Amino acid sequence: MRRMACHTVPSEASRVLFTGDLTWRDDDPPQLEFGAEQRCDLTVIPNLEGPLLPSGPRQHHRRGVTCGLWNGEGVRQLLTTGCFEVVGVANNHMCDFPAEASHALDELNRCGIRPGGAGASMWEASHPVRLVLKDGTSVMILFVGDWRTGCTKPTGGRVGICTPSEAYSCSVISGLRRDYPTDIIVASVHAGEELQSSPAPHARRWLRALADAGADVVFGHHPHVPYAAERVGDSWIFHSLGNFLMGQGSYDGIDLDYPAASLRGLGIVMGAEGLATMHTVADPVAGIVRQEGPLVSPEAETSPRFAGLMALDDTEYAAMFRRARTTSWWYPLWTGCESPVASAAKAAWLKGLQEARGVLVQRPRGVLDSQ
Repeated sequence: MRRMACHTVPSEASRVLFTGDLTWRDDDPPQLEFGAEQRCDLTVIPNLEGPLLPSGPRQHHRRGVTCGLWNGEGVRQLLTTGCFEVVGVANNHMCDFPAEASHALDELNRCGIRPGGAGASMWEASHPVRLVLKDGTSVMILFVGDWRTGCTKPTGGRVGICTPSEAYSCSVISGLRRDYPTDIIVASVHAGEELQSSPAPHARRWLRALADAGADVVFGHHPHVPYAAERVGDSWIFHSLGNFLMGQGSYDGIDLDYPAASLRGLGIVMGAEGLATMHTVADPVAGIVRQEGPLVSPEAETSPRFAGLMALDDTEYAAMFRRARTTSWWYPLWTGCESPVASAAKAAWLKGLQEARGVLVQRPRGVLDSQ
């Protein structure tokens, strides 16, 4: 049987650090203040929340989304420091500016960075990335996004996100487990609900299914706050890594300003020596990400409270989530119900709000004003 296709990236590092969401629109590059033993030994893989557009977007973001995020010249400089070789781009902001998404992927490739989870076709977007560390350890990564967060699939040759069904993504992981039995299999999933205190029911179910399918490590992003971890069999699930660095300031359609809980992030370090975690804290104004404390074992990321929540069955957990879920003007409480109809209702609600905003504000659709 033929092996599943993947993109292979040879690395100069002996360990890989997976981090949460990264957005920085400024020209000055963010600063990473990690321990010296980490800096010289790691290749960092963030979730790049928004396209890489060093000169800024030329058009306003597409209608039907809440805002348009992008990464500016500072991120381009950061990515060329040698600490980055792969970035995940399977998220709901990568295609905020559809006409420029292809250019953004080209820009990453010009920087020597392999983007994972996006492409001009679903076949291209769904290719895993195989990172081969300098000691020969291979880390196979599948990057996927959830349509319920606003991720858009490729259409008509236009760049989009790998948005598979839960069942299909699990079949891909099973195939990778079969074809690459000695690799560390990783699933990176952009799913869940923003700023909630626990994983959304469908995200919890999906990440667990990927672990059952054969992934050694499964992690999520999109909630913008870190969650505790759980172990399922021999696999580790980190339901949200939180933010790596989300720069505060004015983007297209929003002034980004996350709460204090979003300043802390969780990183996953892996290599031949096994698995560890790193805590980070970000200064979103100065653009600094600092390592907080030494690396620790993944067991340190578990907690009795979180374990109690994870022990609930699907029905009990969904009921608990609805009771605990916070609401806001853009996520009414009724959109938190666990069903395809509710998910479609939430997407229609968001699109309707944005269309109404466009009519009321009457903003031009041409070149962006300087911000």
